[in-house]
Amino acid sequence: MTALNNYLGVAEVWIVDLEQRRCEVSGVDGRRSIVEDGRLRWHPSGIAQPLELDLETIFRDIP
Repeated sequence: MTALNNYLGVAEVWIVDLEQRRCEVSGVDGRRSIVEDGRLRWHPSGIAQPLELDLETIFRDIP
């Protein structure tokens, strides 16, 4: 999958765990993996302000 991600220009992959109500963000190079369960901050290059996702709010209505 890493070769395909690199080919497509994907810099990171988000894995959403609905049971644990959290996201794991991994760089496609495999060198970093961050698990977030409160707020997820995403700041792609070229964007002035980062996007902050409140995971508790997002997961609230998901059974």
